[in-house]
Amino acid sequence: MAKKNEIKPEEHRNVHANHRSRLRDRLKNEGLANFQDHNVLELLLFYGMPRKDTNEIAHELMLKFGSLPAVLEASPEALMQVKGVGPEIATLISFIIQLLRYYEACKTKDKKTILNSDEARKYLANHFIALNYEKFVIMYLDGRGGLIKVSEITQGSDSMVNTDFSAILKSCVLLDAKGIVIAHNHPDGFAVPSKEDKVLTEKLSALCKTLNIVLCEHIIFSGNEYCYLSKTRGVKAGTCAF
Repeated sequence: MAKKNEIKPEEHRNVHANHRSRLRDRLKNEGLANFQDHNVLELLLFYGMPRKDTNEIAHELMLKFGSLPAVLEASPEALMQVKGVGPEIATLISFIIQLLRYYEACKTKDKKTILNSDEARKYLANHFIALNYEKFVIMYLDGRGGLIKVSEITQGSDSMVNTDFSAILKSCVLLDAKGIVIAHNHPDGFAVPSKEDKVLTEKLSALCKTLNIVLCEHIIFSGNEYCYLSKTRGVKAGTCAF
């Protein structure tokens, strides 16, 4: 006999009855705007755990990593440290960021001409989505702003001051580039140029001029923020199509 105010097993199950349907209906009718982070994660887990209650695992993931972005950015190995998360679920979660980067890259892959700093930023933004390490990317342009190539020069460095200028200039010559745009991110800070960032920009700009190449822009990304160093230097980005 159940004690007074004690929840019977069948009543406990009813608390979660149709929970998945309710969350899916909310998504359909409201979008994610009013969801809490753990509900978003729970909804994602529905599709990797069709017959399990994902609420507890979603809370455990949030407790371990602290936020939804941190969960999505975690490595599969780290995710599998949470009870109930196996290889398939870890792959599903870590796939989301990769899919987002691929989606953003697809939107710009047919872009052939870069005419200003904003267009350069939009094109390069996908290289810096949800990164927890520093990356340096360079865009090579012809004299009319035509896109020649985008490549990663260095990554994982604590500072951009050790950037290999000679490698950049050599690539410019080989590609017959007339202008370049460089970009890097501040993973743990703000999109504000450091003293080293400004020194690097001035040095590389001066070296480029010796080869009649224009450093059109240096862009710093940090989360949803960005900064154009051409603006902080008080000069225009250059003469190469910008």
